[in-house]
Amino acid sequence: MSLLGKAAVAMWWSVRPEQRSEFSDWHSHEHFPERMSIPGFRRGSRWSSTTDAEGFFVLYELERYEVLTSQEYLDRLNAPTPWSRKMMPHHLGMVRSQCRIIASFGGGVAASLATLRLSPQAGRAAELQAHLLDTLGALASNTGTDGRSPPADRYTEDGFAHHGTADPGKGRRRRLDRAAVGLRRRCRRACRDRAVGVLGA
Repeated sequence: MSLLGKAAVAMWWSVRPEQRSEFSDWHSHEHFPERMSIPGFRRGSRWSSTTDAEGFFVLYELERYEVLTSQEYLDRLNAPTPWSRKMMPHHLGMVRSQCRIIASFGGGVAASLATLRLSPQAGRAAELQAHLLDTLGALASNTGTDGRSPPADRYTEDGFAHHGTADPGKGRRRRLDRAAVGLRRRCRRACRDRAVGVLGA
């Protein structure tokens, strides 16, 4: 699935089980519609972790990076609704990355994905970027795997299933796991512990 636009906001956090029902209600019925009404927001998606029962990943795809400094966005950001103020303390361990899209590969809509957050060693940014572009470009053509590459600034190795979709099956998740591990190994020499790729299947 190719990303829409030239920028993205990628976020990871946990929600405790007792808050999950209200969180889903708020996020689906108030927060998503509010964010998607801001000019320049192209698509939003929420994913549940397959390795951490409390984990979520949210991706907003933006027309351009400047959307994040637009008056419309800042007005919403600086004046949260009462329900948003109630829910924000329940976003535990949040990591939020504002991203510029360097490249994007693939087609269709993924049912599951893996996120990788990396950053280059000093002087090796071009080498890391070349590894990511080559590897994700090749993965996108593999049967059952769709490669996406929105550069960000962090690293994790995790698996996520799209919220509200059927389980894509163990075989597809195993292919995704192998692709993520292979990408990390290829990039290890050029990385410290943080940059990005999003792999979808």
